[in-house]
Amino acid sequence: NTNYSAAPQVQEDVNATESPVFTSVDNTSFDFGFSDTFLVMTTGNPSSVAITMSGEPAGVTLIDNGNGTAALNYDGTTSPGVYTITFFGANGVLPNGTQTFTLTIRNGPAVSTVNSLPDTGNGSVSENENISTTLGITQIMVEFDRDVYDAGASDPDSVTNPANYLLVRSATGTFSTASCSGGLVAPDVQISVDSVTYDNGGGSGPFVATLNVNSGLPLNIAGFYRLFVCGTTSIVDAGNPLLALAGNGVTPGTDFTRNFRIAAPITGGGGGGGGSSSTTTTTALTGLLIPVTGFAPSQMTELPAQPIEKEYAKSELTLKIPSLGVNLPIVGVKLDENGWDVTWLGNNAGYLEGSAYPTWNGNSILTSHVTDPNGKPGPFAYVNELRDGDKVYIHNDGFIYVYEVRESSLISPRSIKTLFKSEEDAWLTLVTCENFNEKTNTFTHRRVIRAVLISVIPEK
Repeated sequence: NTNYSAAPQVQEDVNATESPVFTSVDNTSFDFGFSDTFLVMTTGNPSSVAITMSGEPAGVTLIDNGNGTAALNYDGTTSPGVYTITFFGANGVLPNGTQTFTLTIRNGPAVSTVNSLPDTGNGSVSENENISTTLGITQIMVEFDRDVYDAGASDPDSVTNPANYLLVRSATGTFSTASCSGGLVAPDVQISVDSVTYDNGGGSGPFVATLNVNSGLPLNIAGFYRLFVCGTTSIVDAGNPLLALAGNGVTPGTDFTRNFRIAAPITGGGGGGGGSSSTTTTTALTGLLIPVTGFAPSQMTELPAQPIEKEYAKSELTLKIPSLGVNLPIVGVKLDENGWDVTWLGNNAGYLEGSAYPTWNGNSILTSHVTDPNGKPGPFAYVNELRDGDKVYIHNDGFIYVYEVRESSLISPRSIKTLFKSEEDAWLTLVTCENFNEKTNTFTHRRVIRAVLISVIPEK
């Protein structure tokens, strides 16, 4: 039919409608104390999916961007924990989209367990555990619940920095030291954390810091111990170095503490808790001078015969300071109304009556001459060279009592109260003369070295 012509072809663009589907992952985590955001995403046609939520905790809000995405915002205040939120998406096409979403608010790292080498026998050092002196701990292992920051021993936030741990001892169980940031508070005694190694299991755990303590010597002095793992100064999260250790399990930037007791001294007479000798009160010593423990240098001094009533009491104790070449028998020096007469000490160390008996709890005071009667250097001529961390040893009955120097100072000869400072723990004080005045022919000061008992080991 010549009158027939083909109908025009009409093509229409037809976009099929699609109900909303959430395409972003169904979980995220935020760090407690730090504001953060997560992008919620959907697909659908129309693409302008309206997104809402329910079940959110306080501090978490959602802002719909009007383009099928929304910002899940965290203001940093929501408490750590795991929360379940439901997202809803609507674009006019049913069914509406839903997604069950898991939100984790991460706290700072926490300590999960503490153990020791040697092991206490139960795989951990539990809170207030009693440990025998015979165990002889030399290492403490701290396991964290996740990876922590390790940048070497010199970094202030590193898990391997020994300064991020504090180990203290109390003779009574009442601690004065409250935190890492506050530092050691007397009369607590600090036990050295010498070095720290860290193993994170290749990133998957376990996350264990190993503390080498007490100069490698057995931790066997009877007393109460407290280990601080520092969040206040501080150990931090590996992924977020601003997120500090939540030592108390609740708040980042707090210390973890573990208390334990070492009981039963190695010997009946010492070990930092085997006995306490009677000591004279500083009130009774008022008016006495610290004894003169030196003769005029570079000249001879003739000594009178030693009276019987001033003879020194012999003992089985020996004082050794290897770094100074000191090896002296210890003798007892009587106290009378005039004080202590140490004129005839010679090559001995004199234990001053009225102080604690050496190796026992309290403040034990030993003295020896800085110059001898021949005007030459005496046994204590170089004790002023001792520094913090140096070791002083008392040998007694097959055991070596190891003291570590903590203080060196100059005091007046009249500072008897300072010399006889009362101590609950086992301290050793070395005292001798210093600064000879040729015009007055006297020593103007006394050198005082204070060391604390850190271990008792058998003689080899």
